[in-house]
Amino acid sequence: MFENVTGMDISENQIAEAQRGNTHTNIAYKVGGANEIPIENDQLQLITASQCFHWIELPKFYKEVQRTLVAKGVLCIFWYVVPQIVGGKNEQKADQTLKRIYEVDLDKYWDKRCQLLDKGFTDLHFPFNDTAKYVCYVKLKNTV
Repeated sequence: MFENVTGMDISENQIAEAQRGNTHTNIAYKVGGANEIPIENDQLQLITASQCFHWIELPKFYKEVQRTLVAKGVLCIFWYVVPQIVGGKNEQKADQTLKRIYEVDLDKYWDKRCQLLDKGFTDLHFPFNDTAKYVCYVKLKNTV
């Protein structure tokens, strides 16, 4: 799909680990952060941000996105949500218990920026003229 792929992380150890496992000649890794993307102007077709987006200084990141993305490039933000328990004879009680633990018991331990994840980033304004938002969920079936 892409001729070249560049992975980036703020951790030198993460980059070293990725490089150790890399067997592809078209994948490169760089140490860098969202506020100063170590890529030349107008070079990227796709920027992805996963479980890091709520920690990023958004105004600086948005400027870097605008600087590094090509025309019609894509910024893709994705994250995981609290799982929903489905199936089993006590599924409703188990699911309610999990939600209570996450939303009530553990709430004081979560950084408030994590609420952006829980709200699906609906409170964010994206400063791009051609923004389209697509929401999808991946369903996985696990057994315990």
